[in-house]
Amino acid sequence: MFKKTSFLLVVLLTVLVLAVIPGCDGEEDYTMGSDQEFQQAMEVAVENVLRGEKTESDVLNELSDQFSGRYTESEIQEYFAVKTNNEEEYLTRVVDGIKHQTTELENQAMDYFDQLEDLVDQSTMQEIENEVGETSARIEELSEKLDATEDLYLKRDLLEEKEALYYEMVFMLDNMVQMAQENGFPDDPADEPAEQPAEQPAEEPVADPVVQDMQNYFQRMEPIIDQEANIINSFQSATGDDYTDDEALHNELVENILPATESLLADLRSISPETSEIQQAHGHLVQGWESHLDGFRLMAEALEEQDEGTMEQGNQKLDEASQHLEQFNQTLQQVAQDHGIELN
Repeated sequence: MFKKTSFLLVVLLTVLVLAVIPGCDGEEDYTMGSDQEFQQAMEVAVENVLRGEKTESDVLNELSDQFSGRYTESEIQEYFAVKTNNEEEYLTRVVDGIKHQTTELENQAMDYFDQLEDLVDQSTMQEIENEVGETSARIEELSEKLDATEDLYLKRDLLEEKEALYYEMVFMLDNMVQMAQENGFPDDPADEPAEQPAEQPAEEPVADPVVQDMQNYFQRMEPIIDQEANIINSFQSATGDDYTDDEALHNELVENILPATESLLADLRSISPETSEIQQAHGHLVQGWESHLDGFRLMAEALEEQDEGTMEQGNQKLDEASQHLEQFNQTLQQVAQDHGIELN
C-alpha cells in the first residue's frame, strides 16, 4: 500500500491545466502584435527561412511589399529578427530535450539486449532480433535523416517519431526479459544439467518487479511534488481571479515559472524506471511537462510582443499538456490495478 502523499502527484498535476489563461489586454492598440494578417505572414516567413526554403532578404522584401502601407521596412526587419531568434531558440531547446530523452531510451534498450543475451540461447536471440528488426531499421532510417538535415522543424518531427519508436522497443524488450526470466532459458542447451536434484527446497515467492519499481518511482517523485506545487502556486498567483495585468504575468513567467519548469523537467528526465509499465507512464509525464514548458514560453513571448495568436498557441500547448497528464494518470491507475497495488 502506498502512502497517500505519493498519489498527491497526480492531483497536483491536474491543477495547473485548470487555471484560466487570459489573452493579451484588449485596451491598447498592439499594431504588429494584434495584426493577425501580419502575424500569419510573419510566421510563414520565419519558418521559410529556418527551413532554408527562402533567404532572409527574399522574405523581408515580400513582407515589405505586402505591408508597406502599415509598417516601415525597419520595423518589419526588427520584428522579423526578434521572431526568428525566439523561434530558433525555442526549437533548439525542444530538440535538445527530445534528444536527451531518446538517448536515455536507447541506453535502456541496449541494457535489455544485454540481459537477453545472458538469458536465452542463440536461436531465441536471433528470433528476438528479427522481431525488433523493423523498428530498429526505422530508427536507423530516422537517424540518417537527422544527420542530413539542419531544419529544426524537421529535426523535431523526426526526433519525436524516433522517441516513440524507442518507447515501443523498450516496452517490447522488457516483456521479453520478463518472459525469459520466467522460462529460465539457458545460454546454450548443452549447459543444461544432466540431472536435477531429487528435491528442491521451497523457493521464496518472487516479488513483482512492477510493484517494487512503482514504490521506487514514487520515492523518486516525492521531492518533485514540491517543485510542481511551487510552479502551480506561481502560475495561479498571476492568472485566473488573481490576474492583474500582462506585465505582472510576464514577469512571473520569465523570473519564476520558466526557470522552475526547466529545472523540474531536467529532474524528470533524470528518472529512469526499470519496468516498461512505469516507463510508459513516466513518458506521458515527461511529455506533459514538455508541453507545459512550451506553453509557458509561448505565453511569455505573446505577452512581450502583445501577440494574441501566440497566446492562443500557448493555451493550445497547455491543452496538450492536460491530455498527456491525463494519460499519465490513467496509465498509472491501470498499472496499479493490474498488479494489485492499492493507491490511497
